[in-house]
Amino acid sequence: MKGKLIGVYLVISLIFGTWGHFFGPYQHRGFFYNLGVGVTWPITIFKSDPELDGSSDQAFALSLNEMSRAYPAQALRINYAVGMVAMHIHAESDESVDGDQIRSMFTPDGKIPESMFSDIWQIHRLKEELKDRLDGMELDDLLDEAEEAKEELLELAEKRPARQKPEQVVSANAALATALLASNNEATSQSGEACYDAKLADFRTEMGEDAPVRYDMIEEWRGECGLPPSE
Repeated sequence: MKGKLIGVYLVISLIFGTWGHFFGPYQHRGFFYNLGVGVTWPITIFKSDPELDGSSDQAFALSLNEMSRAYPAQALRINYAVGMVAMHIHAESDESVDGDQIRSMFTPDGKIPESMFSDIWQIHRLKEELKDRLDGMELDDLLDEAEEAKEELLELAEKRPARQKPEQVVSANAALATALLASNNEATSQSGEACYDAKLADFRTEMGEDAPVRYDMIEEWRGECGLPPSE
């Protein structure tokens, strides 16, 4: 009886090892490495795969790093998948992005320049949509989502005709840079106003609600908070 159990265990280990060699995250390590991983199948089968957490910027970054560490051979594909989904959100939500601009997002081999990923992450609206869309996804879900996003991007490029003459086409990089600048200006303005409101609130708390506020104090606070002079 014990011999049969050991035999069944080894057969299952061989199945897990063979599957890992051809389809698993460690296929680059060779057959015998994956066979060793297969021997630990009782642990592996009950081990939960890392999921992306979109509850906050920090949680998303940590979960993305955790997924990359869990699947080191897939790290580039993971980053590429996140970028592809982000580009789809950008193009789909901005109707001014025409077919030529969408096609310009891709390099000749059908990929997206990595330099565009970090720019997208700095645009608050896109970042929030990206976190919501990828929240709770495991690796396979993420890769499938990226493939769907790529197909929809290319379909979108066909549906949106070029709105400008070829020599006047603005590249997706330039359009994205404009969106990034607008986002940064909006964030700076919002943080500056919050800074000014906080200084005014502190003054009211210390001096009383009816205490007069001098013009030079207002200008000083606005300058400290990065706001332009009041008119």
